Amino acid sequence: MKTSVHMEWTGVRVDATRRQRLPEFCREKAAPLEAELLSMGIDNPNSPTQLRKYFGQKGLLDKFKIRGKYSFDKKQLERCEGVDPAIPLLLTVRKFHSPGYFRGPPPCNRCS
Repeated sequence: MKTSVHMEWTGVRVDATRRQRLPEFCREKAAPLEAELLSMGIDNPNSPTQLRKYFGQKGLLDKFKIRGKYSFDKKQLERCEGVDPAIPLLLTVRKFHSPGYFRGPPPCNRCS
């Protein structure tokens, strides 16, 4: 508990050069996964329309139905991860593209 309080108060040191390179690294790692998804017919991993079409053609759409609606959020994809090879790709690509993944925390007002 003492350590986490100290970390919250003082923060953690981040290598600024490496942090600046992180977005490019994520794009490089995501590119082959996106190409693989594209070969499966998924152009946009965040498009519910494309995912409905893809999983519908595979006969798997019922796995994503929750309370009468289709859900392709992270939690539902994780539940169905072993069902189709596209699912781990979708999860990884989404992680690389999530805004908070490499943006980092806002600058503190003490440092300005």
